[in-house]
Amino acid sequence: STENWKRPKQEVNLLMHLFAQTFVDELPLLKRENVRVVFLGDISALPKRTREVFEYGLKETSKHTGMVLALAVNYGARAELARAARLLAEDVAAGRLDPSRIDEAAVAGKLYTAGLPDPELIIRTSGELRLSNYLLWQAAYSEFYITRTYWPDFNRWELLDAVLSFQGRDRRFGGIHEKEA
Repeated sequence: STENWKRPKQEVNLLMHLFAQTFVDELPLLKRENVRVVFLGDISALPKRTREVFEYGLKETSKHTGMVLALAVNYGARAELARAARLLAEDVAAGRLDPSRIDEAAVAGKLYTAGLPDPELIIRTSGELRLSNYLLWQAAYSEFYITRTYWPDFNRWELLDAVLSFQGRDRRFGGIHEKEA
């Protein structure tokens, strides 16, 4: 997250190195499985070597048509919303956009997730009960699953529990409950 830059520089550098190395290690599998990688966040601010690795992976998978793997790197939802507002303002100032045409679709089109569906399920590990500046716009109708399990211990059985919980929910998107109809 964008907040991670507040950590000690040595810790940030180690995290970036580990992330880049893991990405390099997984890239052959992603290519073999036709997975398209996208990054949510500003990767231009990353250390040069990390940025180069990520840009290479983007290029290598850009034409893939299978699953999309969206990785949040140097991402913060407030920064994302400010960026979208800035891009819309630039379009208005350049005469490419009439301000009266700015609607939810116009804002969504300037987010890092443009073209991707909003998340249906957000899983929070370690018992956390907050969004932590993550996908504030996109999470408007997401369902939440909270588990006390910490991320490193979150396994396929935990995921199955989350999916089963999700499948049992009545998603109304602002409408009335089916029993009320």
